[in-house]
Amino acid sequence: MCCLHNFNTRVLPNPTPSTDPADIELCDYDNTGDQIEIFDITINEAYIINGEPGVSVAYYESLENATDQIDPTGSYYLY
Repeated sequence: MCCLHNFNTRVLPNPTPSTDPADIELCDYDNTGDQIEIFDITINEAYIINGEPGVSVAYYESLENATDQIDPTGSYYLY
């Protein structure tokens, strides 16, 4: 006895993330030459996350704190 079943499948591939994002730059207008400028990176969070579900953003004062996920600043606007 042989049974045959037909069915349709639909493949929805995940989009490939950008591996070459654009640089986020800001010119040194306030105190020309000091090579320091303050900008709000939070306006670029959506661009950085790129619609990836389940991703959140946290800010840390050091790479070590970020790696260990300890002591997030919470006050990103103060930097």
